[in-house]
Amino acid sequence: MGKVYFTSDLHFGHELLTNTLRGMASKESDELIIHNWNETVTKRDVVYILGDITMEKRSNLSVLDKLKGIKVVVGGNHDVKKCCSTLKDMGITTMGVLRYKDFICTHIPIHPLFLKECRGNIHGHIHVPDSSHNYNMALPPGSERYYNVNVEFHGYKPVSFDEILSYFDGLEDGSFTSQLVKFRERLGIKDWDTGNCYWAATLLKNRFGGELYYDVVVGHFVVGFDDGKFYDFGGEYIPAESKNMVAWEKFDDYDPLRYKRIKRDCVLNY
Repeated sequence: MGKVYFTSDLHFGHELLTNTLRGMASKESDELIIHNWNETVTKRDVVYILGDITMEKRSNLSVLDKLKGIKVVVGGNHDVKKCCSTLKDMGITTMGVLRYKDFICTHIPIHPLFLKECRGNIHGHIHVPDSSHNYNMALPPGSERYYNVNVEFHGYKPVSFDEILSYFDGLEDGSFTSQLVKFRERLGIKDWDTGNCYWAATLLKNRFGGELYYDVVVGHFVVGFDDGKFYDFGGEYIPAESKNMVAWEKFDDYDPLRYKRIKRDCVLNY
């Protein structure tokens, strides 16, 4: 059985993009991708192409015939209807979104709220890294759970699923506290003792899951987990009494007047 690979944003024949973002003519870019692809992929391997094969030109789809492996396409914003029809005629399976193992695979990154439904999002679409070479720069804090397979960031060749798994396994190594420290460092937060605690708890929830809780005595938002532990950016949060912790989604029933005030002062200013 062959290996599984992911890639995106091939942009065959797209002169403007390759000149602007890759510093080469489209012919040179196409040939580089073809060469590196065929050096990496065998005829038994499966390659999921997460969008933007061309710049809406059906004629450039013929380049796919030069590439080894079994190709499956998740359409991108430039894979218009006529291109998808041509792909179908070529015998290539095409879809709008793919669920592979415990990952959601799309062209454009999914909204952070949907990360709770999966282990991570494998995507493309984003092209230009920032000064720190973060090619997920357009994504929200917590973007470790996104993996960009745009060819421009992977030597103009597909990325093996094993490599992607290794990346996510590395994120999940160690204790929760160590993961929290890494996440805090990535955001540039050295010491967390000021700021909007709702904002902080929401970032943690989007990154690690759990539920928002409010300490009714201290007046503080945290994230709670099934094991009964609570966390904020400072680490484990230990309330004076467990009865002080109320799930935020139930707070409106617990204390309607206070709920409205907290929502006005904290949530709506998030």
